[in-house]
Amino acid sequence: MIVDTSQGSTAIKNTVATFATEFVATASEGDLIEAKVLDQANQPIGKKDFFAGFGITVPDAVAMKLSEDYSLFVKKEGGAAKLGLVFKTVTSSGLADEMKNWEPTIITDLNSIYFGQALLPATGTFDSAKYKNADIRYSNFSSPAGASLDYSVIANFMVIGTSKDTTRAILDYMSQK
Repeated sequence: MIVDTSQGSTAIKNTVATFATEFVATASEGDLIEAKVLDQANQPIGKKDFFAGFGITVPDAVAMKLSEDYSLFVKKEGGAAKLGLVFKTVTSSGLADEMKNWEPTIITDLNSIYFGQALLPATGTFDSAKYKNADIRYSNFSSPAGASLDYSVIANFMVIGTSKDTTRAILDYMSQK
């Protein structure tokens, strides 16, 4: 995914929205695609520029444990695009605790990955689940339908998904690599 960074601070968010819309228009239900976010010179866009350009806020205590190696995922689910982010970690040590500390504001901080939809958390709290060998923390939303915020720190990766099925599809995809 090539982003024209000369288009200003919303270029990344706009490019991702266009990419997701085009993917959903041609993909089959359940399809998942991985994309790298690159600038016009085919160079990866750094995590801090990605966060800023996508309009998301990541606490320093979390960001410093993430490497510059990340991927964006788009899954067609219920006819709509659901996003996921996977970051390779510099260190996973303490990251799960830092993620738990982030839970009170994480939904607001990551609102942009829901394409600006109004989010209505069902409870506003996070619960724990297990999927295969991954420990997942999640908060379900009563609106939009099927949306949630799920995250997992597994091996040397941090995975964030905008629905249970998207997060699980990403974890399955990663286990096959």
